[in-house]
Amino acid sequence: MAEHRSRLIEIDVFKGICILAVIAIHMSGIIADESNLSIKKIDDFYLFSIITRFCVPGFILVSGLLLAYRHEKVAPLDFLKKKFTYILIPYFIWTYIFIFFFWAYMNNQPRLRYFEAIIFGTGSYHLYFVLIIIQYYIFYLAIQNIVNRIKPWFLAILFVAQILLNYWAKTVNFSPLNYNYVTTFLPWVAIFFFGCYVGRNYETCVSVFNKYRTLLYIGFLIALFYQLSRYLQLLIEGENIRKIPDGMVIVPTILIFMIVVSFAKEITQLKEVFMLKYLSRLGRLSFGIFLSHPLIIPFFVLRINPLFEETPVLLIYCEYVITVLISWAMTEILSRTKLFRILVGK
Repeated sequence: MAEHRSRLIEIDVFKGICILAVIAIHMSGIIADESNLSIKKIDDFYLFSIITRFCVPGFILVSGLLLAYRHEKVAPLDFLKKKFTYILIPYFIWTYIFIFFFWAYMNNQPRLRYFEAIIFGTGSYHLYFVLIIIQYYIFYLAIQNIVNRIKPWFLAILFVAQILLNYWAKTVNFSPLNYNYVTTFLPWVAIFFFGCYVGRNYETCVSVFNKYRTLLYIGFLIALFYQLSRYLQLLIEGENIRKIPDGMVIVPTILIFMIVVSFAKEITQLKEVFMLKYLSRLGRLSFGIFLSHPLIIPFFVLRINPLFEETPVLLIYCEYVITVLISWAMTEILSRTKLFRILVGK
């Protein structure tokens, strides 16, 4: 295996893109549900939500990649202790913050029971994802001995099986053990394995992605066209456009990831360029931004948008930018404060 780099700047850039998509998907969904928008504009925001869905499997892919890249062999107790400190402790604290916040600020919401919220990730609409990541960390402990033996043909079979499983689960509303299917690790096992494979063969994979970059562009355009065509089909048929199977997000997620990573050499050389510099910084702070940004969105939805007979779309885009900047600034400050940096996993 080639010598490891201490920091994969291109992965930070990809994480930066993903966290921007996370905020976009949350804002578009909430504003479309709660704001005084016309039906057409609501459908447009749902489309925006569909296009940005790659962010969830994107972060799972990166989790598998970094685990395999940094850890040839993991000592379970040391590994879990570290993850408990930097993942679970912030999760426990933010769960309490959000329970209090939604009860105090959004007084029409029932007060959740803390331990129930911890177990099911229901302290806020986004916290279930932290539990998914913890599930994958435990899953990695179980599979780490076979990661070096993963072959491309195995990944291909796994991806087909994953897409079929996700499509079936979406169709039958499969909910094992009273968990919503999408709030478990099950929908993205193939993505995680792919991340592990890339992590163990990183420099080789970067070279392959770079060599076939043009084909990746074509594949991405085809995948995007499929997503848009499904959106239009459901719209014409009067169906709920959220019925687009989540399994199909796997393909554009992988293609976006491979395109970004194919520029690894260029990104490393140009890392101080304005856009790349700030995207990589967003990526490094992505966990804290992810945890904190839902504190800001309700202010716009409940206080600003109702002032208008119909919320201007330009205002919503401005609210998105403000949400990104405030959550980024909040995370930046917390990460530099010794007493509070644990809140953002630092």
